[in-house]
Formats: sequence, C-alpha cells, structure tokens
Amino acid sequence: SETNMAVQKVMAQIIVLLGHHGTVTGKMGRDCVEFIIRLCAATEQVELHSGAVATESLGEMCSNILQLLTTSVPSVEAVLWPYTLEYFFLSDTEAAVPAVARSLAHMAGKNRDKVEWGQFQYCTSGTKLLARLIVLASVPQEGGRGIHILRFLLKFSHNINRHLVDVWEARFPLLLHFLEQHKDNVELGQWQDWLLALV
Repeated sequence: SETNMAVQKVMAQIIVLLGHHGTVTGKMGRDCVEFIIRLCAATEQVELHSGAVATESLGEMCSNILQLLTTSVPSVEAVLWPYTLEYFFLSDTEAAVPAVARSLAHMAGKNRDKVEWGQFQYCTSGTKLLARLIVLASVPQEGGRGIHILRFLLKFSHNINRHLVDVWEARFPLLLHFLEQHKDNVELGQWQDWLLALV
C-alpha cells in the first residue's frame, strides 16, 4: 500500500534481490508478485532523490522486473505459475496485461500440465479465460498487449481446448506477423474480425 514512487521503486528492486536468494515463496511471495504486477500498471515517471526523472516509468521497470523473475529466478516460478492468470480479470491491473501475458507466455512454453481451474477465484475455466483475452486482444496496441496475449494463447491452447492447438498453430503466426509489422497502426475492425474467426 506504499504510494511514494521512489519507495515503490526501491521495494521492487528488493523483491528481485529476495527472489535471487530464494525467499519469494508462499503467501509472502504471492504478495510480492502482486505488488510488482500492480506497479506494472503505473505510468508516471519516478523522480529520483537528485531531482532528476528516471528514463523509464515505474511501470516499465516493474514489467522488466516481472520478466526477469520469470526467466531467470526459477524459485519464483511456483509463485507465478499459474496464479498470475487471475490478473487478466482484475480491472485495476488491466494496464499490466502486457507484462503478465509476456510472463505467462514464457512459463506456458515450459509447463505443459493441465491447469486446475478450481484453484482460481476469477479465472474459473478455459472458456472464460479465452473470452477475456479475446476482448483484451481486440485492442492490441495497448502496451503491445496483442502480441503477448497471442503468444500466450498459442502456448496455452491445450488448456483451453485440445482441438484449438492445430488450428491456432496454423493461424497465429500470421496474426503475430501482422501485429509486429503494424504495431502502431492496426485497423481495429479488420483485426477484430480476424480474432473472432479464431473462435
């Protein structure tokens, strides 16, 4: 609940250090991850003690921290996977969706086990997750979230419906290529038609 951005920045950096020491685990670890994810949604610049402004926003820094924890701190994976799926459904973390989807896409490539939907409060089925992610991906430019959501869905498709795997493996590369080529200029009507054709 800390609101001072300079303090939040230092706390986020401490969480990385704790993660590297294997102490971001259990309930405390989930609280740390939630703190980082909520900060991923921040857009304000951090003012440093010297009065200068940091070159990246607190949100960008925390997005990078989440990716660092995901890719290089194995002990944190048990706290992240699959629990961060819940953050796709929280309205106050919607701006963090690109960071969460990027993190989950990395982990979904390694975790091929079926997800137990009963463990979640909001993300209670593959169908519900798919519907939410299609809605979020329908405006793909928001933080580049469309690319990250599609990459996640492609690797996670076996948890949604096993019949989607082959279809999506054939179609997603074209959609990803399109988004990579048109990051800032996507014709939303056409894009949304393409997304709806996937389901």
